[in-house]
Amino acid sequence: MTQSAAAPRITRIDRMWMLPSFQKALAKRQRETTLMTALDECVGRLFATPTSPGLNLETLNGPADQQVLSARINQSFRLILTPLGAREIGLLHFDNHDEAYRWVDRHRVTIPTMLTRVLEITPGAPLNRVAAPTPAVRRDEDDPLAISSAQQWRQVMAAGIDRYLAYLDDDQRRVAELHASGLLLVKGGAGTGKTAVAIHRLLWQARQPVLDGLGLTRALYLCFNRALASAVDQTVRSLCNDSPPAGIEIATFHHWCVTYLQSLSGESGHEGASPVNVDAVQQRTNRAYGRLTLEQKLVIAPLQGPGLFDEIEQVIKTNGLEDLAAYQAFNRRGRTVGLKQPARDVVWSVYQQVRTWQHESGALTWNDVPLHALEQLKRDDRAGEQYRAIVIDEGQDCTPVMVRLARQLLGPNGQLTVLADPAQEIYDCGFQWTQRELRPRGGNTRWLRKTYRTTREIYDLARPLLASEPELAEEFAQHEPPDRHGPRPLALACADPQELYAEVAARIAAIVLERPANQVGILAATHQELEAIGTALAALGVPHLHSRNDGSPVRLTDASVKLMTMHAVKGLDFPVVYVLTPSANSFGWGTDVQPECRRRLYVALTRSSEALTVGLVYGQHHPLVASLEPHRLDVAGSQGRAFANTAGVAAP
Repeated sequence: MTQSAAAPRITRIDRMWMLPSFQKALAKRQRETTLMTALDECVGRLFATPTSPGLNLETLNGPADQQVLSARINQSFRLILTPLGAREIGLLHFDNHDEAYRWVDRHRVTIPTMLTRVLEITPGAPLNRVAAPTPAVRRDEDDPLAISSAQQWRQVMAAGIDRYLAYLDDDQRRVAELHASGLLLVKGGAGTGKTAVAIHRLLWQARQPVLDGLGLTRALYLCFNRALASAVDQTVRSLCNDSPPAGIEIATFHHWCVTYLQSLSGESGHEGASPVNVDAVQQRTNRAYGRLTLEQKLVIAPLQGPGLFDEIEQVIKTNGLEDLAAYQAFNRRGRTVGLKQPARDVVWSVYQQVRTWQHESGALTWNDVPLHALEQLKRDDRAGEQYRAIVIDEGQDCTPVMVRLARQLLGPNGQLTVLADPAQEIYDCGFQWTQRELRPRGGNTRWLRKTYRTTREIYDLARPLLASEPELAEEFAQHEPPDRHGPRPLALACADPQELYAEVAARIAAIVLERPANQVGILAATHQELEAIGTALAALGVPHLHSRNDGSPVRLTDASVKLMTMHAVKGLDFPVVYVLTPSANSFGWGTDVQPECRRRLYVALTRSSEALTVGLVYGQHHPLVASLEPHRLDVAGSQGRAFANTAGVAAP
């Protein structure tokens, strides 16, 4: 396109409006680190010295009554902007030189319309006299954002979870706003935006009109872990300017159930809530096993040790099997050992003994909580049809009983949306059983295929961990690898845990000098390891927050490095991630490479959107770490060369 006369001098900018067209371009390219750095420098120059020759401001052939300018981001990219008042500008778009100019050609007629929402936000007042800028997180896709300084621009860019969860591409928005009766099952791999879709679908469903004021108005978001529920609550509040639609609730399954059971305490005919005491129930199960005859113990020999308790918890309770006939007929496909009819008879007899004791003592396990709540709901006349819509996130972790509970809470025309990635099933709940409970029809299943979170290098490192699982073949066939590239993941090999903690802490101390601390996440298998790395960070004065199992919220936007277990980080991500890998004898990991362990490590590796470091103690590292494809790793640390020699990685 041709350029018109030189642009008039803009001598001062007090505020920039990030218009929706610019936000869309930003959301698509926000993880191109080099480009974002250049854009940051360009915005900084506009605020500091808009007359700078380096900006090379030029006037383009825009609308007749609205001037459109071009500013240089770097040699290849241009920023498209327009003056709004004496000291304000609107950011319209950015792209490489030719595409940016062609964008102006295509949108010349519609550019004035794009500016109307700014005037709607500030009715009756000159733009440069509005007392306070609008919130830095948009409430819907048409809201512009007001930025009043280069520092505020950087805060928006560093918003982390709010930024990642606020944007939907066209395919994701179609799913979020799909009119589907009954069930909608949404599948997608790590980083495809399932939680973003869950949030926007929740808001969309809550805002649907209710004719004549009749009908249900409440909408419920449910997930499995506290950290994700806390992050979603923060994001919803940010998107809605701290005023979410009335009737929205966000909770974990267990929190909702416990709250409901507690509400029944003291009411006639209701049992109320009972304390969770997993250890007591397991001890009672062991005692019941001890009273079995020798013949009975031989029959269930494959379940020796904790296997009996696990069978009751993960098969009988999660599926809500009500009698021996149901247990005998149940397809246990996927369990590590098979059980014939005589063995199931013995297991059921133990379950009955323990269940009788639980009813008398009031002790529950976590699997009892949703089961107990479902039983109460069926008897509670008040509880039926409570919600117009329920959205279940991280559905691969949910049990069939949880699905039944959600359906019990819906009205006859209620909508249930379940978002899941079977590759991230780490709680051994049997997602195949949950899918059987859902009974999804083809027309009510949608896929999110495009991977946004990770770089191609991280994706290629993590994916082989699950490539050998035939039940995931269909899932991975639907995935589209990420287009974005980044540095190769780093294997940091040290001689002992103390050296590893010190090395990780030192590296992170250097990182937080250059970028916000909340962009860094440290993941480990246990809270003990996180406590140790927290001590090392504290010694260097690095602000950090250890996410514990005490119910306290995790403020992901707080200026601190986040320390989380591999279980707690489900659904979340950070630009920079350090994964402290387990040793070969870590509790719950064993020395083999069970599918559950593979999935746990896969989840941890795919939390990073830019840079990934895999920390390990050489000689004690888990076999899964050694199985990572060596040509996809760089190495560092005192034992880096030794690890490189044994794993076949190029030594530093």
